[in-house]
Amino acid sequence: MVNEDFHPTENQEAVLRVFERYYQTSPGQIQELTDLKKQRINDALGSLVDAGWVKRPSRGLYQIVYNGDCYVEVDVRCIDDNKGEK
Repeated sequence: MVNEDFHPTENQEAVLRVFERYYQTSPGQIQELTDLKKQRINDALGSLVDAGWVKRPSRGLYQIVYNGDCYVEVDVRCIDDNKGEK
């Protein structure tokens, strides 16, 4: 369940921006694409998972969550092939 009242920190927003380009990613890839240290990335991912914005389908892999309403609002857009951009 997505926490609609969750407000990401600056580090969490930096991690979310990676999901603009990648549906799924790893902490290592996030580190390559941002200036964040590994621990800050892991902290951000943990909080985003707890908030329901990101899920961890397997060890070391994270995916953006789509719940039908697209509450993630850091310029992340969901495209429905049948309806266009939401």
